[in-house]
Amino acid sequence: MASDDLSLGRVFAVLLGVSSPVIIVAGYRAYHTGRLARGWRRLRVWALGGVTNLEEALGYSCAMCSESFDAREEVRTLSCDHVFHRCNSDKCKHVIDD
Repeated sequence: MASDDLSLGRVFAVLLGVSSPVIIVAGYRAYHTGRLARGWRRLRVWALGGVTNLEEALGYSCAMCSESFDAREEVRTLSCDHVFHRCNSDKCKHVIDD
């Protein structure tokens, strides 16, 4: 029984030793090709909430620039119900999701 545990430990150590450089190289390539940055951006956008197209004008204004929202404008809504103009809006030059 003890020899089985020892051989299982060796197999695990070999797999860990072989897979670590592979993971490091894959992470390095993802970082330099921009995939990692895009992945982090998607994660931040998910945390902020999705982009919504308004069906009608809202009765309140952007929490960042205090400009009003128009119908069919793209906005971002936080879980606390604050609403912002989406990045690159002509009205709001504050960047919250870039």
